[in-house]
Parts: sequence; structure tokens; C-alpha cells
Amino acid sequence: MTFKVKNVGSTVHEFTVIKTKTAAAKLPVSGGLASETGTVGGSEDVAVGATKSFSVTLPKGHYAVICNIAGHYLGGMRADFTVK
Repeated sequence: MTFKVKNVGSTVHEFTVIKTKTAAAKLPVSGGLASETGTVGGSEDVAVGATKSFSVTLPKGHYAVICNIAGHYLGGMRADFTVK
């Protein structure tokens, strides 16, 4: 699977894909950052207006996508998806 992410926000973001059985909103948090245990790929430091692409092989299962820049995950920048 190839992800193409574009930062249309006003600050730097990241896009981290995590294979986990835990809902994206329920990942363990320490120091304001979510646990990235199970990370299978992502794009760090996507600058304002920038686009980055990356490819990963995703086996069947549940995944969480998060932005783990300080305050972003806790602010709701997270989502779930399932590969069937």
C-alpha cells in the first residue's frame, strides 16, 4: 500500500502507521506522546505545504494512523483502519 500525505495545515505534521489491536484514541500516552509500538511505516516532519509518499506491506489486521508531534495526538490527530 502506498500512502501519499500532504500537509495542508499551518505547522509541521507527521504520519505514522501502527499495527495494533488498540483503538487509535486509546494508545498509551507518556509525556504527551502516544506509544508507537508496532509502527510499520510513516513520514516524519512533513513541512507545511509539502507532500511525502511511502509504501508499506500491510498484513490483515487493525491499524492506527497518528500524528505524534507534541500535542497533535492528544488534540485528535488519529484514525483507525482495517486491512481485510
